[in-house]
Amino acid sequence: MVTNTWYQYNKAWYYLGLDGTMCKSQLVESSGKIYAVDADGKIIAEPGRSRQIKPELCRCRY
Repeated sequence: MVTNTWYQYNKAWYYLGLDGTMCKSQLVESSGKIYAVDADGKIIAEPGRSRQIKPELCRCRY
């Protein structure tokens, strides 16, 4: 099973969490950076655009 990794599909990026399921509607911490993913799991915010987000708010971590 693939876990704790980014997955690209149709030019969009998604994150697979600890149990291998796609993280959705949450913040993702990966390699010390924070990303936001939408309800479909697609990345919507990259580091630099979400600097005000605190790591402790992340529910899906690497």
